[in-house]
Amino acid sequence: MNYIELINQFWRLNEEHSFTTSEVAVYFYLLNTANRLSWKNPFNQSNGYIINALNISEPTLIRVRNNLKNYGLLDFKSDKGRKNLTLYTLKYLNNFSIPVSNTVSNVVSIPVSIPVE
Repeated sequence: MNYIELINQFWRLNEEHSFTTSEVAVYFYLLNTANRLSWKNPFNQSNGYIINALNISEPTLIRVRNNLKNYGLLDFKSDKGRKNLTLYTLKYLNNFSIPVSNTVSNVVSIPVSIPVE
């Protein structure tokens, strides 16, 4: 898994799910956080810090991260402690891409001939 693969995966899934602005913001905030932490995965992040950085409400953050988890982009475990930290894990969907050769063979199923003049 690398930065570009995670970004490409996100935008391919966006074509199917049409992510909301908040979903885009939270995912890329978490992606940037993992990058700043030298790709520590999983990593902790405070709900309050995300809410303040993105100017969203806590219910929005909770709804959005549940959606991102359902899409398979991340996993998380919430802490009910004083700091309200959440442990985030960014996910890479190994079976997400379709090999080009399979796509082509399914689309082109009959031979094509071009008349010679």
